[in-house]
This record gives sequence, structure tokens and C-alpha cells, in this order.
Amino acid sequence: MTWQSLMIRAEVDAAALVDPVQEAIWSLDRTLPIERFVPVDELYAEDRARNRFAMQLLVAFAGLALLLGAIGLYGVLAYSVTQRRQEIGVRMALGAARPSIAGMVMKDGVRLVGFGLVAGLAAALVGTRFLESLLYGVNARDPLTFVAIPFLLMLVGACASWLPARRAAGMDPATVLRDG
Repeated sequence: MTWQSLMIRAEVDAAALVDPVQEAIWSLDRTLPIERFVPVDELYAEDRARNRFAMQLLVAFAGLALLLGAIGLYGVLAYSVTQRRQEIGVRMALGAARPSIAGMVMKDGVRLVGFGLVAGLAAALVGTRFLESLLYGVNARDPLTFVAIPFLLMLVGACASWLPARRAAGMDPATVLRDG
């Protein structure tokens, strides 16, 4: 059994055409089954629903990955600050300003993110060949994407580095050296 579709272009509402079209088809052959009448907008929406769901799921997982990355970077830097308490205390006792201590920790975090970005951009440039067939409406090597996403990742990395940097800058050198 073969299936055929009939598309009708009309200036009136599609619901008003259901009965006249059905009667016209059955006037040719009463045994022809008519499954359904669907406006093209609905067909298009049905066709795109699976892709839309997959993209929404991908965006959700990407957001979760970004959050986990930020939490991981925060954890690494917080641990680093804890391990370097003595060093930070000595630096502060010798006259290092609180902003320079915070800058030192921030620089560590931004350096980690920078290394990850370099590796990620290299992998992304290589991987674009394989992803091209999955993209719709955007070039695989879209310059805006290759600028905006690293900027966003660097911003998230700086935000994740800020709390450990603030904690390091807020240490009391006398307490740190006494607890030693």
C-alpha cells in the first residue's frame, strides 16, 4: 500500500476546507482512506519537535557542565588557598597588599581556564568537520561562537576564582603564622 499526501494552498481557514476536500476526494473514489487534515504549520512543528527537544536537552547538559566546571575550579582554588596558607601569611607579613594576594589567586584560576580554553579551542577546530552535519543555521567555524564562548568561559572562570581569592586576601597573617 502506498501513501500519498495532498497539499492545498488556500486563502481561507484550513478547517473550512476539510468537508469540501473530503467530498471531492470521495467523489473520485469512495474507498480512498483519509487519515487526517493537518495545516502545514503543524506538520512543520511536528517535524522539528524532536530536533528542538534534542537541542533543549543539549543546552541543559551544557549548562550543567558549565556549572560543574565552575564548581570544580572553585574547589581546586579553594584547596590551593588552604594548602598555601603559610605562604600567603608570610607574604602578607612581609608587606604584600591584600589586592596583590587576591590577584595572585585570580591569576592562578584564569591561567587554569586559559590552558583549558587553548586545548578546547584546538579540539573544537578539529571537531568541526564532524559536527557540521548536525548544525542548522550556523557555520561550523562561526567566528562569533569562537569568540563569545571562550569569553563566557573565561568570565565564569573568573567568577569561580573570585571567592577563593577573596578568602585568601582576607586572611590574618598573624593568625595564619601562629597556627602554623
